[in-house]
Amino acid sequence: MKIFVCFLSNFFLDTSNSAFVCGNNSYHQLAENPVDAHFLLVEFFENVKTIALCENHSRFLKEVGSVWSTGSNGSKQLGTGTGLSERNHFEQVKF
Repeated sequence: MKIFVCFLSNFFLDTSNSAFVCGNNSYHQLAENPVDAHFLLVEFFENVKTIALCENHSRFLKEVGSVWSTGSNGSKQLGTGTGLSERNHFEQVKF
């Protein structure tokens, strides 16, 4: 098990490469609606190689090499090429 911690959000990657999450969701960085905090682990992505966290957004690198992001996007930091609004779901980053 790998643990990723960022301010008020926690992500966990188990030995089968499934990602779990709990914590603050104020910018949709947990890819959940509504924007409530989650106090129970929620599985939401499989085949994850690693996770990168920021206070307001998060990214996953999947085993196949694709990158996915969610959360605050006011400065286009998600890299999805789809505007400036927050994302409440993971979108693939365009390279």
